[in-house]
Amino acid sequence: MHRGYVLVAAALLSVSRAAAATINSTPNPIAFGGVTIGSTDTIEATATFTPDAGFTLLTWVLGSTSAPFSNSILSSPTGNCVSTPTCIVDVSFSPTTTGLFTGAVAFTALETNGLGGFNAATDAIPISGMGVPLPAALPLFGTGLGALGLLGWRKKRKARVSLLGADFYF
Repeated sequence: MHRGYVLVAAALLSVSRAAAATINSTPNPIAFGGVTIGSTDTIEATATFTPDAGFTLLTWVLGSTSAPFSNSILSSPTGNCVSTPTCIVDVSFSPTTTGLFTGAVAFTALETNGLGGFNAATDAIPISGMGVPLPAALPLFGTGLGALGLLGWRKKRKARVSLLGADFYF
């Protein structure tokens, strides 16, 4: 009979236990489209922290990313990401070569119960981006515009010279 009470009590304790601390990040994953080599694209990411029962958020720790990705704390409702449940971060992508790049940015929230107990929750957001070359048509287009401008300038100059009555052309 006592064994039955112990099993029921254990079952009740496991059901009434609070959920673990969580971080929800958006967007997740962060996907940059094609970014031209030498330029930078930035996406804003937001992380929201839900603490354990009896705990409060102490601070955020933003994990570093490797090149060509970078990140920086942008803001939060209180102006920083110290003790607010929402942290907003700029994630940037600056490719220097062509190809597909992948990485991750990690949000870690440290919480305390005020009695010397600490916990941490982490959410790693995958990042991907494609470095694309400058389109070959762009320099060709610029060269064509320059040639048209030069031809127009030369035509104007010839017209001025003929008005002056000169017999020679440049």
